[in-house]
Amino acid sequence: MTTNDKITAAKAYVAKLPHAVSGDGGHPATYRTASILAHGFALDFSDAWQILQDWNLTHCSPPWSEKELRHKLNDAYVKAHDKPRGWIIKGRERQVGSNGRFVLDTSKIAELVDAQTPFKTVDVLLNCFDHGDIICITNDAGQTEDGRYFPASKGFFLTREEWINKFFSEGAPGAEKFNTPLESGAWIRINPFQPDKFDGTDSSVSKYRHVLIEFDRKPKAEQLAIFQQSNLPISLLVDSGGKSIHAWVRVDAESKEQWEQRRNKVYEYLSDHEPDPQNKNPSRWSRLGGVFRGDKEQTIIGFRIGSESWEAFETWVESQDFPDEINPTRLGEYDVQNDPNKVVGLGRYLTKGGSLIVIGQSGIGKSSFVMQMACSWAIGRELFGIPVIKPLKIGVIQAECDIGDLAQSYQGVTSGMDLKPEEITLLNQNLKFFKESAKTGRDFVDLMRKIITRLKLDMIVVDPLLSYVGGDVSKQDVSSNFLRNMVQPVLDETGCIIVLIHHEGKPKTKDALSGETISDMAYSGLGSSDITNWVRAVINIRRESKDKPIFSFNLSKRGKEAGLRMPDGRSTLSIKLKHAEDKVQWEVSHPVQAFELLRVGQQYAHFGTKPETTRKALIEELIKDYSLSRDQAEAVIKALITNAVMVPRRKGAIITYVGSKA
Repeated sequence: MTTNDKITAAKAYVAKLPHAVSGDGGHPATYRTASILAHGFALDFSDAWQILQDWNLTHCSPPWSEKELRHKLNDAYVKAHDKPRGWIIKGRERQVGSNGRFVLDTSKIAELVDAQTPFKTVDVLLNCFDHGDIICITNDAGQTEDGRYFPASKGFFLTREEWINKFFSEGAPGAEKFNTPLESGAWIRINPFQPDKFDGTDSSVSKYRHVLIEFDRKPKAEQLAIFQQSNLPISLLVDSGGKSIHAWVRVDAESKEQWEQRRNKVYEYLSDHEPDPQNKNPSRWSRLGGVFRGDKEQTIIGFRIGSESWEAFETWVESQDFPDEINPTRLGEYDVQNDPNKVVGLGRYLTKGGSLIVIGQSGIGKSSFVMQMACSWAIGRELFGIPVIKPLKIGVIQAECDIGDLAQSYQGVTSGMDLKPEEITLLNQNLKFFKESAKTGRDFVDLMRKIITRLKLDMIVVDPLLSYVGGDVSKQDVSSNFLRNMVQPVLDETGCIIVLIHHEGKPKTKDALSGETISDMAYSGLGSSDITNWVRAVINIRRESKDKPIFSFNLSKRGKEAGLRMPDGRSTLSIKLKHAEDKVQWEVSHPVQAFELLRVGQQYAHFGTKPETTRKALIEELIKDYSLSRDQAEAVIKALITNAVMVPRRKGAIITYVGSKA
């Protein structure tokens, strides 16, 4: 981060800090702000002083004198701190999305798994409860029909000191009760209780201190990464001894109503990752750390993880709400040739968080094309020369095909791919289909986000775009709001690529098409031009012949970096495709059909201005430049003459040809 970056971020951060009111914690609030500027953002004194002066005028009642304010800032520079200098700006990775939800960096999962630390149960009592707190613990267990254990009593209620002295201190008389491994393990309630209220109900809770969070569907390494990256104020992380890790999030609410508000905020913050919804009451049981569950320990992973308090967490979340800044130095040093964000193409055709729209006429088989694209990229194969860096995890959300349609397309495409056993396994792992025909707008984007995060998708295909916008795509404000304000943040936060399948507008006249460039094709889809302006790459598929299923496949935006190739290996922005005759599949249309397309495609219209050339030279040119056989080249020459593109001339025994407009 440059100095200007840090100043901008610091201003946004302190603007959201609590006000400093004289007689109501004004001194510590002001010192905290000074510490954030001096230590958290690692600013020079002059920069921190300017920001602190502005903050003093807007946030302090009454404002501090210049002498008092300088004294507090000086203390912030010279006193010891419990966090490293620059802790707020370290890394500056954005961990909160535009919707206020936590964004997991999946690349950091493995490195975040710590070795088990030999904490004991007494450490839980000392770190998570106060002197005199009444704590509920039990190892009385019942068992469901499917073998799951549960607490079979309301629990035993003792003060923290009584639990330590009687059961969890060295040589305690009741130590055997919890030292002896039980198949069921043991439990502890996450909050303390009122004296003489031993029913274990929510109304008997005395301090609304913790909210319990766990994930049952995710690997433990990922669960741990979520907790450690989330910056939530976590008092305790404990391995349940089963398939989940329990986090005690410290919310320190003053009432049950405030506890519920903060609990809801925690669950909303983590909602993309789907925490277990069964843990939403303040008297909830958690696994007791430091005891055994059969032969597996309910291991205490750590204490005091993330923000130091609920207030610090809220401030941190709000401070993330400013744009990321990229300075010229980083731009100058970025390795474009080896971009780690590249996913599809020889160059930077589609990178993480990118977008592609496939535009085609109705009835040409876009759904089967989607299937072929998804199957190819899911196993790591190129698509007509367009490569992927690895087998991609792909989800397809579609509104128009039933299971029979999908099965027919899938079977047709895969039957012609000559799949190996390991590739079939990859398809089952990497390719998922979803039918959704009701959700639109924000509801659809929320669903899309859930699918992407749950499956950790590299790419999601939306087929068709018109089914999900929820408005008139011809209006720029509608299409821009959907794509730029709803969809793009999801792509930025997850790194997933979106592929939109879209319909072409009303067919143009031949005169209109004759002057159309490949770039013009990018704007042929229905609706606002901002759809094309927003999307990173565009593919157009058009029918070329009324008589035969021949199609032009055109990379009309950013195509030079894709890797599309002619049958002879030459790079190109456009190739001819056709429907396979005996299966549902797209394949390259070889040049044998080229001269038959002359009537509608005018592929050789430029020969109309060609200077005089011999028949031999013309045949050699067609063979070399258009990959035709000799018979095909001779057929093309005949078609050129028939359609008055070229005119033959005889000079004695030699026949030459010249463009009709030359």
